[in-house]
Amino acid sequence: MSELTLQPPLAKIGNQLHAHVLIQGTRPLLWNHLHPSESFGQRRERGGTAGNDPTEWQRNVLITHERQLYLLPTHIFGCFRDAAKYTKRGRSSLLSQMASTLQVPERRILVNRYLPQEPLKATEDIDQEVYIFMSVVKNVATRGHNIRYRVAAALGWQCSFTLWWDKTIISRQEMEAVAIDAGKLVGLADGRSIGYGRFEVIQFHVHSASEV
Repeated sequence: MSELTLQPPLAKIGNQLHAHVLIQGTRPLLWNHLHPSESFGQRRERGGTAGNDPTEWQRNVLITHERQLYLLPTHIFGCFRDAAKYTKRGRSSLLSQMASTLQVPERRILVNRYLPQEPLKATEDIDQEVYIFMSVVKNVATRGHNIRYRVAAALGWQCSFTLWWDKTIISRQEMEAVAIDAGKLVGLADGRSIGYGRFEVIQFHVHSASEV
């Protein structure tokens, strides 16, 4: 059976704008993606001990067959949606408008970092482009503490993506303002609540649909 490719819904060509965006990380980028499978929820052998599984990162990372790290379009969408609340229009924000019009057409957002073949070190070494980030979190159920392991790309990582939206709902100036706030105030992927995944906008080129 051939694989189906979902295409974003068509918008009115005359009203649609496309922005090609290049960003660069100012803080490390962490991966914690849940991979659905038929065995999800079933008991299986784990490494380490209860609350401390050093192999946890292997189940949560997003990589291609060539071991290149990537993000999903939902990461971009969620980041911009959350950032839109900081851009005001009158007495309200652009949150609802952003959620209604924004599309990210790429299936994968490739990051310019690769997962190395050799074992990764669990240390935040600034000389390593990719490493294992460890953090201690409190287990509310047991009142104990667990150790979490995440693949991390050191600051300086880059990726590019495309934004589609209706200019009658959000102007190009408003979208660029949201992009800047998204990097400064929200961030991408895991660890956003402690400041990870933050970035700066390197390029923001806007075209109308007829120019693409």
